[in-house]
Amino acid sequence: MYRLFYNHQAIKDVLIVVIEPEARVLKSETHNNVVALYGEDNKLVGYNIFHIDDVMKIKANGVIFVPDSKLLEVVNSLLEREGLAPLPEVKDSGYRVAKVLSTEEHPLDEKALILKLQCGDKTYETVSSLKGIKEGSMVVVALDGTILYDGNMYHAAVIKNINNDVKVLSPVELRLEGSEKDAFLLDEDPSFKDGEDFFVR
Repeated sequence: MYRLFYNHQAIKDVLIVVIEPEARVLKSETHNNVVALYGEDNKLVGYNIFHIDDVMKIKANGVIFVPDSKLLEVVNSLLEREGLAPLPEVKDSGYRVAKVLSTEEHPLDEKALILKLQCGDKTYETVSSLKGIKEGSMVVVALDGTILYDGNMYHAAVIKNINNDVKVLSPVELRLEGSEKDAFLLDEDPSFKDGEDFFVR
């Protein structure tokens, strides 16, 4: 998995490719407009591609969860021209649609709920303090190991003796309109089924 980030206003004309978000960059190599970043054991952890606007206009303002074929083709052309490893097609964004099977008040946090979720043939338990969640709701979750919109990676964990297998997301975390305090709900869109990839359909 990898993530692309582009925000001309914040970081000017640089396309950031995050491959290993938790790795420390120990070395960089400049290949014209492409800077390859490496961590321990010379492992590739990302790219910074400068002046991407010269070859393609990117309208994104932050994370690009799934690059379209045209953008991927342009990026890989630039990488391969410099003898660098191309990016694979994104077939799994790490974001899944899940159905809320049950909700339970958290014994140690009055603002949070313990949720049981159905996600295809898997069931998950997690905790969320986002508003609007009820039994039967369709939500979007980030799976363990998913690179989030801020570049961090979500890790499943046991917190206060409760499994946090997945992370329920707000509209803000999906770069959609809405409040960061509310869960993003798909209750009004019957085309989504639990277990589906939210971005790769």
